[in-house]
Amino acid sequence: MIGFLRLIRWPNLLIVLVTQILTRQCLVIDTSLHPYDFGFLVFSTLLIAAAGYIINDYYDVDTDVINKPQKVIIGNEISRKAAFNWYWIFNLLGILLGFYVGYKLHKINLGMIQIICAGLLYFYSTTYKGMVILGNLIIAFLSALVLLICGLFEPAVYGGYNLLIISGYAAFAFLLSLSREMIKDLEDIEGDQAAGHRTLPIVYGPEKSKNTIIGILLLTIALLAWVQIQLIMGDWISQLYFVVMVQIPLIYLLVNIKNAKNKFDFHRAGKFNKWIMLAGILSMIIFYLSL
Repeated sequence: MIGFLRLIRWPNLLIVLVTQILTRQCLVIDTSLHPYDFGFLVFSTLLIAAAGYIINDYYDVDTDVINKPQKVIIGNEISRKAAFNWYWIFNLLGILLGFYVGYKLHKINLGMIQIICAGLLYFYSTTYKGMVILGNLIIAFLSALVLLICGLFEPAVYGGYNLLIISGYAAFAFLLSLSREMIKDLEDIEGDQAAGHRTLPIVYGPEKSKNTIIGILLLTIALLAWVQIQLIMGDWISQLYFVVMVQIPLIYLLVNIKNAKNKFDFHRAGKFNKWIMLAGILSMIIFYLSL
């Protein structure tokens, strides 16, 4: 059981769960989707994400043996056949639940979103992960979609101010996830080279990859500063939260990336990036309380 929970990355799934609940409670506000149906939508998202983690590890065993041998689960704690069966079970249930919620909204085509997500995660694991930038962009897009899907399945927010706010948070998730995926490429460069992948640091070198990450972080900092000035200038509590919990940590992360030299440095930076993403997600509570 512990090995299975590690395989589906339960801490990451918990973050997805919290993200979607906070998005509905703090950003959507005027909800029309029944709570039970929203629960099915969240469960659908979690199933698709869990399936994505399984298939990624399924096709990444040889690389993981080099990059993180102590964390290889498939073939050690769980058989390849069992992992593949769970992948299909989770995907089918996730897709069916997505179509069910779409049907309840009289927009059954919304279920196609889950099919697209499952397809992207599969082809990411088999093909796109080893390509320059493309794999990073796919994961960043899916991270943003975790928030956007709460608006897409919520008729009350179409074309409204709430959807704009959700899109802003999704953009933040996209940029932070993109930088984190690039940091992971730097951390895993040895195994990726052995697997024949052509990630950004392999093709253009670690220094150019680091400079790209720094550029993304600078863009994130600048956009957050602009949002602070435009939207919450008069709310000092929100300002203080963003400065202390997001802006300053982003600057600290930027400096750490610039000075990083080995696998441990990049691993630590990737972990810190994840905590900044969590701080950004939790800021939804501050946003809601400031309304």
